Parts: sequence; structure tokens; C-alpha cells
Amino acid sequence: MTTLVDHFRSLGVDDPEGWASSQEEEGIDQLARATLLRALADEVAAAPGLWAAQTGPDSTPEVRAAAERLAASGADPQDIDLVLTATAWELVFGVLSLLDGASEPALNPGDVGVGIFALDDAYEPTGAPLALHESWRDVAGTILGPKVLSR
Repeated sequence: MTTLVDHFRSLGVDDPEGWASSQEEEGIDQLARATLLRALADEVAAAPGLWAAQTGPDSTPEVRAAAERLAASGADPQDIDLVLTATAWELVFGVLSLLDGASEPALNPGDVGVGIFALDDAYEPTGAPLALHESWRDVAGTILGPKVLSR
């Protein structure tokens, strides 16, 4: 029988026992948090980098030209991709902070509030916002590694 700890272990989080304990004792849907954070980290890790900027169908001529200049500069493409991955990590952290209410939009004329919630089978929120930005460093750091994110 698969336990909650096994689920967290399969997601690759540090301290799966701690995540499971928090879910059981505090009632925080840590499995939903860890699952979404792992999916986001996997997306950042799989980002195609410089090659996609040079050849991607959504790249503008300006982006393709900038990517070609970087490639022609003699910089190691792996170094460029490493910087792009770190930049993507920062972008995701900023988005999560906005969605968690940890930061405010610079422009919000309607005073709109947003959040990410776990949902039940009827698509109703099961509790408070997931506060994903708080654990982004831990989960993403495990997946992306120490070259991208110091721990």
C-alpha cells in the first residue's frame, strides 16, 4: 500500500516524512503543493534554452537575432542555457509570490485578488491558498540542482 510518505518520496522532495507529517498534523494539502511545484520545476528544467530562441516558431526576429549573436559570441551554449534556467526559476518565483499574495501587482486598478487552491471533486477550494512560493526553492532546488540554485 502506497503511503503519503511514498507519494512525497516519488516527487523527489527533501524530507518526505516532514511533508507528510505537516499534511497530517496541520491539515495543509502538502501533496497538492508538492505536486504542482514539482511540475513547475520539471517545466523549468525542460525549457529548451538558446536553441529554441534561435529556431522557435514563436521567437520574433529580434529574439532570433539576439540568440544568434549570443551563439556567435563564443559563449558556451550550456552557460547561456544555465543563465536562462536560473532566470526562469526567478520568473516562476515571482509569479508564485503574486498568486500567493506575498507580493502585490504593480498595477491593480480593480484591487483584484488571486490565488491557487487545491480543489475537491466539485471544483470547490479545499482550504487556504497553497502558498507555493514558500517551498519553491526547496522543490526546485532538488530538481534543478546546485548549478542553478544555491540551497
